[in-house]
Amino acid sequence: MGTMIAMLLVLSTLAGCANESMISVRNAAPPSSGEPAVTWVVEMETASDTISNEKGQEIATYSYTVPALYAVRPDGSRVEEAQTEAEARYLEIMENFGEPFSAWLNQAEKQTEFVEMAKEYWVETIHGSPYTDELVCTVYQTPHLISVSGAYYSWAGGVHPNTSLYGWNFDLDTGTFFDPQLLEEGSGLGAEVCEEISRQAQARAAEMEMKPEDFYWSNYDEILQEWSNYAVFFDEEGMTIAFSPYELACYAAGEQIFQIPYEWLTPRLGPEAQSFLGIASEE
Repeated sequence: MGTMIAMLLVLSTLAGCANESMISVRNAAPPSSGEPAVTWVVEMETASDTISNEKGQEIATYSYTVPALYAVRPDGSRVEEAQTEAEARYLEIMENFGEPFSAWLNQAEKQTEFVEMAKEYWVETIHGSPYTDELVCTVYQTPHLISVSGAYYSWAGGVHPNTSLYGWNFDLDTGTFFDPQLLEEGSGLGAEVCEEISRQAQARAAEMEMKPEDFYWSNYDEILQEWSNYAVFFDEEGMTIAFSPYELACYAAGEQIFQIPYEWLTPRLGPEAQSFLGIASEE
């Protein structure tokens, strides 16, 4: 039942949704018609609630913070209805960006079922902690890229809480999410990244005085080769590749996070990729 409630927490109604502005903004390129450019603004939408039973005992709490993308005209108004062909495209980009996050903010029909199951759990068991479900996202932005990292935490009555790490990378030029491995432009970046995080993994195991195949899963090297299928995101320092508990090692080993600084990335990227990541000026 704990697993079912955890799922319902994710899908439950999120009352009290509020907007919180972010500092990351970007000017969209003006359309060929000469129409003034819009400014891309990323805002964080936080939805949270605490649910109590008839005795006033907290039985569940959830909080989700996810990004939303808005196009803002030069006069300060948001593009909510398309007035031009270009604005129709902006709306499409906004919708594409919001797709993976919308599920966290909707599904109101699950609220009643979720509350009833949480109440049932509280009656049948003796426990002093409410079920907890939380997602926190952070955003990094360049003129071409929006990179989102997410940390999801849940506890639904099990032996220990669960944590999942996420990464989403959105190309503002194409209006789509992309695989970071596509940045290699034929340079073989993907293979070199694999070698680097393998080196870091081996060094981490050595610090624990263990062999890598003992500290990580025995096929850890095969898992690392698929690094772009896991949580990958960018920030001011570089690229991060993160593995949630159980993905690369046992739960006790915790999250496995590997940092790839821009100093390492830059000489391995072409000019276009450097510009895309905001680590080189556009010519």
